Amino acid sequence: EKPSIRIFRKENGGKGSALNVGIEKARGEFIGTLDADSFVSRNSVKKMVGYFEDKRVMAVTPALNVHKPKGFWPRIQWSEYVIGIFLRKIFDFSETQRVAPGPLSIYRKSFFEKHGNFDENDITEDSEMAMRIQYKGYKIKNSIAANVLTVCPQSFMGLLRQRLRWYYGFSKNAFGRYRKMFNPIYGNFSLLLAFAFFSVIFSIAVAYILISYGYENVEDS
Repeated sequence: EKPSIRIFRKENGGKGSALNVGIEKARGEFIGTLDADSFVSRNSVKKMVGYFEDKRVMAVTPALNVHKPKGFWPRIQWSEYVIGIFLRKIFDFSETQRVAPGPLSIYRKSFFEKHGNFDENDITEDSEMAMRIQYKGYKIKNSIAANVLTVCPQSFMGLLRQRLRWYYGFSKNAFGRYRKMFNPIYGNFSLLLAFAFFSVIFSIAVAYILISYGYENVEDS
């Protein structure tokens, strides 16, 4: 009923595969990608596209938070995401953004045409693409005024599985495909990678402690 909207269907091949179909079908200069459980505020896109006036900007990210956090673990993540909103803006200023969030990111289509689409075999395709953009010498900006909500894991085990996937995917890209970015020529981004490595180790240690000493007691409290 809305001629401006087109829907395409394909066999399930992972998110990267679906994104690539969309990229190939898209006609515009900019491409927005999002998750099935994203809740995007009405004016978010308008607040993001202005950053593309800088021709070196290849992606723009929003202010991301949790949708209707209920229960202990969702509320913990809500607090984390609130801090993340400000951190992502700091990463913007220092040109060190290491992920273009799945719930909503907008890309310049010409980057895909020149440097390829999403890696369909990468479990953290949004992190890989963010690193690729900066590896090629381009920028990622952040719009703190563009509000987007995402559904978060409701239990500790769900959260653990999500974060292990994130950390594994990040580590595989940072220490594999893009290990050359541990180099002063990449400026602040090389420092961010080193910091992120230690944060991954710290997060795994915290998860181990919670499992060893019984996270059920924490959850019940």
